[in-house]
Amino acid sequence: MGQQLVDAVRRDIIFGSRAKENLVFAWLISLGGGSFLTIGLVTYLGQPALFMLLKAPLNFLPQGLVMGFYGIFALFLGLYLWLIIWWSIGAGINEFDCQRGRISIFRWGFPGRNRRIHFACQLQEIEAVQIESRGGLWPFSLAYLKRRGKVSVPLGELARGGSSQEAEDEAAELAQFLGVPVETGLKR
Repeated sequence: MGQQLVDAVRRDIIFGSRAKENLVFAWLISLGGGSFLTIGLVTYLGQPALFMLLKAPLNFLPQGLVMGFYGIFALFLGLYLWLIIWWSIGAGINEFDCQRGRISIFRWGFPGRNRRIHFACQLQEIEAVQIESRGGLWPFSLAYLKRRGKVSVPLGELARGGSSQEAEDEAAELAQFLGVPVETGLKR
């Protein structure tokens, strides 16, 4: 999340699906899918040219067929990931304007009638900045704006790829800018 501060206005730039990790993952899935499909086609055609490096020959049934199926599936998944990256799903701007007392959140969605997602509220509605840490294989922290008597508004990931301490520091900085407290929670 990049940020700009201009007097009493703060803008956080959200990268969404164009994060480096997503680009690497899309490349790996596409490359792996193409390789599996190629191996499936070569076993179907009975061409041993690609398999000189392998010690055991592969037959079309069942190995080549299964690898071809996985290759097609991975190529479709790779296409989906590339489209999401190209459309920049989830990217946008969080704007906090203390001069006017307004908060504006903008995101890009999937193409269609509701592609532009825009949310605005008054600064007085904000009760706290919530930070929720989620554990697992790739732990991450999410930030929310807790509103009085209403549904919390998600702001996005904090300190992408960083530690939970960095995420808490980023949430504390935002809370200090808005003049509200920070609430933390842990979900597994």
